[in-house]
Amino acid sequence: MQQLKFTVDSRQKNENGVFFALKGAKTDGHLFLMEAKANGAKVAYVSDEYKGDDFGLELHLVEDPFKTLQELARQKIHAANPFIVGVTGSFGKTTTKEALYLAFSKQKGCFRNPLNQNSQIGLPLSILNCYSNEPLLFLEMGIEMPGDMENLARIAPPDVAVITRIAEAHLDTLQTLENIALEKGKIVVTPKTKVQFVHYSASRFYTDNQEGELKQIIYGQNGEPLFGDVFDLIEKMGGVLGLVPQPFTWKTPDLRYQTKMYQKGGVILDCYNANPTTMRIFFLSDHKMQTDLRRVAIIGQMESLGEKTEDYHMQLAIDLQNSFDVAFCIGKKMQLVFDFWKKQAKQVFWVETVEQLKPIIKQQIQPKDFVLVKGSNANRLWEVEPWLEQALNT
Repeated sequence: MQQLKFTVDSRQKNENGVFFALKGAKTDGHLFLMEAKANGAKVAYVSDEYKGDDFGLELHLVEDPFKTLQELARQKIHAANPFIVGVTGSFGKTTTKEALYLAFSKQKGCFRNPLNQNSQIGLPLSILNCYSNEPLLFLEMGIEMPGDMENLARIAPPDVAVITRIAEAHLDTLQTLENIALEKGKIVVTPKTKVQFVHYSASRFYTDNQEGELKQIIYGQNGEPLFGDVFDLIEKMGGVLGLVPQPFTWKTPDLRYQTKMYQKGGVILDCYNANPTTMRIFFLSDHKMQTDLRRVAIIGQMESLGEKTEDYHMQLAIDLQNSFDVAFCIGKKMQLVFDFWKKQAKQVFWVETVEQLKPIIKQQIQPKDFVLVKGSNANRLWEVEPWLEQALNT
């Protein structure tokens, strides 16, 4: 029997599935009921204030379709009663979740939310569509606003929580690092959570979180190589789970630290997201690159940094000024970085959009270039990969 599929996107093919008509900042799902039906939906959850046509759908009138989506996911988790490891933090969430899953999934039935489906909508949809009552869950939990984490912890209360790192992400809504840490830390709000793993770099934010029955374990240590902290976490997690981690082939998630070597050079692509901390880690690491390769930086602007956006970009310009031989800056917010580096007599180029970068790459990328690509998701920097492949293979 085909599993029922749940969606909030009326454009998705959803044969005999369920559509949630959510109201968003830009549009309203109730306007797309006819499209949802045309794409196969059989049932739709709509607001009890909706008075329009059913378009042949079986309508379920509820107070709030968004809350109903989350409640259905909560009920599914509650009925299965699995052991849950919740993973949050400003960056490294997906990599950490995937590594934990790979290390323990061979010994016990495990589930993890696919890709980066970690939001108020993505997490419940992944549970409703993909979870098949496995006894051990590794769930990535991402937030943007105050109150988001409490919702996610209510849907899937963790037995064990992991906080990877705290950095300047979503400052436009959370304002300060302290607020980010506070909201991320609410992953332990339910009494079900007994153990909290905290990355050493974030431990200063959670010194008071050892009250009652909550046990705090610090993982990672200063000076570890990139991703070394994840393997330390796996080892310590095994002790908590009572499982021995199994060897696995390391593969970073798509668009995260993807390394590719071509005939005439190499590329590391890390462009799912970016903040000042991850930018510094990425561009200031040695990457074990060959010394005879020219170091090229392709840097996209950083998003969601709030009122200090210019300050963060300016500080990035100062921090990274000696980390490259050639740099390409993308986005309006990177123009001040370009101006600063130009005054430092650096070889640097600036474009407003990624499309404008293609002809410059064709002209400027040379044999023996090692290209580091990083920027926020909105820059769409993954589009440069085929251009770089062509330049470094011909």
